Amino acid sequence: MTTRTLTAIAMGTVCLSLTGCSGPGKGGGYTPKPEEKVVPITIAEGQEADLFPAKVGNTWVYEDDSSQATAQGQRSAKTEVTFKITGVVDTADGKEVTVNVLADGKLSDRMKWRIGSNGIYELSGTLRETAASPLKDVKFEPPVPVLPFPTKDRTQIDVAATGVRPAAGVGPFKSKVTVDGIQEVDTAMGRFSALSSTSVSTYQNKGIKCQTSSTAYWAPKVGIVRYVQDIVLTNADGKTISSNSVLRLKSHQP
Repeated sequence: MTTRTLTAIAMGTVCLSLTGCSGPGKGGGYTPKPEEKVVPITIAEGQEADLFPAKVGNTWVYEDDSSQATAQGQRSAKTEVTFKITGVVDTADGKEVTVNVLADGKLSDRMKWRIGSNGIYELSGTLRETAASPLKDVKFEPPVPVLPFPTKDRTQIDVAATGVRPAAGVGPFKSKVTVDGIQEVDTAMGRFSALSSTSVSTYQNKGIKCQTSSTAYWAPKVGIVRYVQDIVLTNADGKTISSNSVLRLKSHQP
């Protein structure tokens, strides 16, 4: 996570002096504008659903900086990622929300989440068998916690589930979700005070070990303002492939 720095650029004469720069009629040095203070958020119990506003049409646009490291070297890429809510259904257990994920305008994933009194849970993800195949929805059994309610610091939930896994299709995995607390974070829209939650998932498949660590930062009435994901695949011979992705919010509607 980087820290925003306010930089003053003087257009015109630049004075370099131990006593400062003198302007017409009065002396004194330049005083930089103080960094704007970010007011820490508060999350009232019972109002946690405000952390992900669930309404059809709500959209979040992120800049995505990603990188991958293999034995052959490292490569990086920049893309624009969009989350868009395309469906909301009220059920006895809460709102079931369908979120389309687009990379540079093309549909790359589809998630279904449930927002209820006990938290936000992922109900399904998608699998694409080939590059030309349509997305196939795959349920998580049981649903996997994304953010547990109430959002008390260091709350943890452990789950053993079956569902879509990175680079290994559908199968069993274990996941631990921890509520980390309220932090200040940088985004492409400036700094936010946000609630942090981290999910760590692991699985083994045909000699391959995988660990995925994802941290989401949630701001009330806005949604996810920053998201960081690290994936490490270890082959049977001990060689690793690692990838990192950082999403920073550029804009949102509403």
